[in-house]
Amino acid sequence: MARDLPYFYTMVTMLLTSGLLDADGAPPAYPTVRDKLVAFAGLLELPAHHPNPDIDKALREYRQAAARQTTNPGQRKIRQEKMVEILEKL
Repeated sequence: MARDLPYFYTMVTMLLTSGLLDADGAPPAYPTVRDKLVAFAGLLELPAHHPNPDIDKALREYRQAAARQTTNPGQRKIRQEKMVEILEKL
């Protein structure tokens, strides 16, 4: 994901703005988040559909938002929302 600017930007801003790293005073579960990000990156590489229909739909919407107008704030927001949605389901 670091080699594709829209994917990388989405990942970094999502991590900074979402609650995925919040742990209510405990150390964040970095290995868990890392594993989910690796799984997410693997999904981006696959042309096939995901067996979970919720993940499949969110992944299609993420790909559509990442394919065009990558600097558009609305498209960025959609990418971030869909990425969080997918990561929460993995």
